[in-house]
Amino acid sequence: MRQMIVKGMGMYVPGTVLTNQELEAMGINANADWIYQNLGIRERRIAEQHEYTSDLAAEAGKRAVKQAGLDQEDIDLIIMATFTPDRLVPHSAALVKQKIGANQASCLDIRAGCAGFSYGMMNAYYTLQAEEDINNVLVIGADTYSKVTNWQDRSACSSVGDGAGAFVLQVLNEEDNASHSIFINGIMHHEVMENIEHGTLPVHYGRIKEGAVSVYTSNGRYLYEQLAKGIPRLVNRLLRRIKWDIRDVDLFIFPQTNSNLIRELAVSLGISQEKAYMAMEKFGYTSNACLPIAVNEAVQEGVLRSGARVVMVGAGAGTYYCATAIRWGEIL
Repeated sequence: MRQMIVKGMGMYVPGTVLTNQELEAMGINANADWIYQNLGIRERRIAEQHEYTSDLAAEAGKRAVKQAGLDQEDIDLIIMATFTPDRLVPHSAALVKQKIGANQASCLDIRAGCAGFSYGMMNAYYTLQAEEDINNVLVIGADTYSKVTNWQDRSACSSVGDGAGAFVLQVLNEEDNASHSIFINGIMHHEVMENIEHGTLPVHYGRIKEGAVSVYTSNGRYLYEQLAKGIPRLVNRLLRRIKWDIRDVDLFIFPQTNSNLIRELAVSLGISQEKAYMAMEKFGYTSNACLPIAVNEAVQEGVLRSGARVVMVGAGAGTYYCATAIRWGEIL
């Protein structure tokens, strides 16, 4: 069995900041304090009109490749998770390949709601087991919510932000004695979603269905209840599989949807609030980018250190879940 390590990381967020106060001034029927108290968000980043998902993804990808000490042409496979692609065809991974100059890479997109980055990690892991010629995989999560959001719909626009995060995942050289971040295992799960009236609705190959909206809408309460029940079950299944005691896990990174959900998950799992990391205060909810952005922030803040055991959980409408475990090491 080939072991997989996190060799490099990168993130990118646009320069434009939209604060809660500015959002309140847009007349969305929510004040700045309410947003922070209920969602844990003070501000979010918004892509410029000329910036698209592949642009954010390419910048995060280049930073991850650089940190990994690789050249772009060392990348064998690009896996891109997004639900806000620039276009249907060519797909986003192909655009990123062109923009970063990863000329040798195969590429594919993953659509698994907001759990796509975690699904991408699992796909990278399985690909490295099956394909001996693939050694370096660039997994990117990126979304530009702002381009599909109705900015007068409080339930949709209060939390969203734009951003991208990336990991370079590599086969471990067994002769290398360095302290690497080793991927332990993961588990995927899908539950039938009873309420399918919300989402990004629906562009029919250039023709918008009569009476439908073509922007992101959200039934936040329904999804909150789904994730509050589903995530603890999945975490416990993963820990049983890898034989980790929950008390020995140093950090949990859950979907960065809102602070109330993360606090509730900590209570349900019986862990301290300090172990449930939050990064949404500065970035909002960035969907497929939220997990790699949170990991980058945790490392920069010194919260995630070498030797730590970390569990990352991706989840989103659909309803998709994926939990992964990593024994963290040094990122060179």
